[in-house]
Amino acid sequence: MIIFFINLLIFKSTNIYSCEYKIRQIEHDIAQFENDYLTNLRIIDKLNSQQCSYVRHINIKMDIDREIEKLEREKSHILSYKSEIYFTRYFKSRETLLSEIERKIEEKKKQWQTQIKLYNDSISNKTGYEQINKSLRTKIESLKSEKIVLEKCLFATKVNKN
Repeated sequence: MIIFFINLLIFKSTNIYSCEYKIRQIEHDIAQFENDYLTNLRIIDKLNSQQCSYVRHINIKMDIDREIEKLEREKSHILSYKSEIYFTRYFKSRETLLSEIERKIEEKKKQWQTQIKLYNDSISNKTGYEQINKSLRTKIESLKSEKIVLEKCLFATKVNKN
């Protein structure tokens, strides 16, 4: 009988310490997940203010369109005059000037395609971080619930021990 009583006391005290350890571990995990959550929020805010900004994206599009229009006007201007005038003024033939303008226009179009890809990648990254944060929020809530249950068990064990 005495051995049974001693084993019961050892079990109860071990149970208390393991509950306390588990609670501390849960608190540590919650703090770490909340830190990760806040870090991801900062990243999402940075993406929103920079690459994911629709206004910024449209402004870049307008700038590129403006530059292309300017190049098109220049091209039209070159076509309206005789090639000798451009050769004496720029020391280049009209065809050379036109090909340079076409090359610049193509570069601007490629720049826009690159911007579209960057914007879409940023939106995808933002969505990924939002999904990660949703998962972290679920884990945090689950750990908080588990902590409450363990605290109630620990309290009940301490009350029964006394």
